[in-house]
Amino acid sequence: MSPSEACLEARCPAKVNLALRVLGRRDDGYHEIRTVFQAIDLSDTLLVRPAGDITLSSDDPGVPEDASNLVMRAARLLAEGFGVIAGAAMRLTKRIPIGGGMGGGSSDAAGALLALSELWGLGLAVEGLTPLAARLGADVPFFLHGGTALGEGRGDRIAPRPFAGPLRFLLGVPPFGISTTEAYAWADADLTLAPKGVSVNRATAGKLSPGNDFHWGVNDLEVGVFERCPALLAFRDGLLRGGASMALLSGSGSTVFGVFDDSGSLQRALKSMATRFPGWRLLPARAVPDAARVMAAGGPV
Repeated sequence: MSPSEACLEARCPAKVNLALRVLGRRDDGYHEIRTVFQAIDLSDTLLVRPAGDITLSSDDPGVPEDASNLVMRAARLLAEGFGVIAGAAMRLTKRIPIGGGMGGGSSDAAGALLALSELWGLGLAVEGLTPLAARLGADVPFFLHGGTALGEGRGDRIAPRPFAGPLRFLLGVPPFGISTTEAYAWADADLTLAPKGVSVNRATAGKLSPGNDFHWGVNDLEVGVFERCPALLAFRDGLLRGGASMALLSGSGSTVFGVFDDSGSLQRALKSMATRFPGWRLLPARAVPDAARVMAAGGPV
């Protein structure tokens, strides 16, 4: 795209983890994991337009607008890596809860890489942006691929899988977050981390589309998190009693989600859980095959 006053819009989806196995601690201090990412139809929106400098604003007062934000880091990394002297004014509209383990910041960073590559005329495809995404954070590469995908290493080595289908989710977001660093430290303390794969389980494989060679419904971080945050365990158990075919902590939390076979059972569970867990955000969602994506936008940032 040649510089103009045109505005681009990046749609940045959230994710849940259908499985997360912690395989051990790596020499670089991170953990070796094997996880199944699934994009969902809850998304942030990032608008970008040409400007003299790189700036960020947001409608959410909880979002930092300085260099600590992953969107700003993505923009600086892209500009420095490709010698870009142009700027961009970016406006972030948040819909993905902050600190809920749904990858909002990582998705926003992926959206920024895609949108700025187009705005600045770099023409980089997913393959060209993936190394930069991995430098920003372990989850960021997934959002360049989207859909259903296996994540290995730190979670940054992405292998797309056949779409799991339009699964129905009920997301429960409590009025507190969980530190990712603490969640993994609790796993180190509470678990014996032996090598574990994510393999087919015949009892559940039929619920996914053919070719998805993983067993879902396991999160090795739950043991430590639920022990220290019993409200999350209570919510998980409430989803199961309310008809969820599976309920799980997403990533390191604090979001807990349930999978429902039909919209009627989901709505009944939503009503029941809203009464039992006041102060929680309850969000219906569906699995989508989407990645972060960019389109033309009609209005100014």
